[in-house]
Amino acid sequence: MNLPLKDKKFIFLLCAIAVVIVLEVLSIIGINIPMPYAPFVFGFFILIIGHEVLWKGLKAASRLNFSSINLLMLIACIGAFYLREYPEAAVVIVLYVLGERLEDIGIENSKSALDALVSKAPKTAFVKSLQQQIAIDKIETGTIIQVKPGEMIPLDGIIVSGETTVDEAAITGEPIPQDKHSNDKVFAGTLNRNGFVEIETTKLSADTTFSKIIRLTFEASANKSETQKFIQKFSKYYTPSIIVLSILLFCIPVFVFESDMGDQRFYAESQVRTRIEAYFETLDRLQEK
Repeated sequence: MNLPLKDKKFIFLLCAIAVVIVLEVLSIIGINIPMPYAPFVFGFFILIIGHEVLWKGLKAASRLNFSSINLLMLIACIGAFYLREYPEAAVVIVLYVLGERLEDIGIENSKSALDALVSKAPKTAFVKSLQQQIAIDKIETGTIIQVKPGEMIPLDGIIVSGETTVDEAAITGEPIPQDKHSNDKVFAGTLNRNGFVEIETTKLSADTTFSKIIRLTFEASANKSETQKFIQKFSKYYTPSIIVLSILLFCIPVFVFESDMGDQRFYAESQVRTRIEAYFETLDRLQEK
């Protein structure tokens, strides 16, 4: 993955994460920022790094969109501040923002690599019978095309004359070029390294392995998987039910049975922690499936 090390925002994000992790480690070993400065220090990091996440979470809350991950981040941040676990709130936000940024970088890198591969793919092929270059989308199956050394193979086919070495890394991922002889299959988008060959096409340009890979890749990035759809549907019911249950666990004993609020607060905090942990464990299991 090519990281944008010249991007000032990305560098600032990495520095902020380093500072927050150091503060989290210090809090674990008992060295804490004294009150009342702690909430302001960690709140500053959260607002600087995760203001977009919090704003999107507020908008999702106003629309009752419980499937929004930004709303869950907002709830986690509010819950951590309520429990006075300020370092945890900052760590949750900055790590989530970093994960989102790395995901965007990965998608950008894969799309740029795919675009570069598409731009290099030949748009024409030299047809032997016509002795001229013809657009590949006009070439029928069974046509004999000629490919010179150093050229990209334009269409899937079978070698009928000549021998060569073909770099198939773009299709198979195999880094070692493969020797090709008569009657061997070759694929569009691969590189003819060192031999002159004649190829009988076996597929139209729209049906080549190379075209299918490109089409499936763009479709996969545009469409959600069945697991993602299920998780979103599941969270629409599970998330609000857990929120309501947590509120009831605190309110009913205090206001109905007149229990001590201090004891009930401790009990509610433990229940909230348990349910938050169970919620994320459930999402992890669903994602593994």
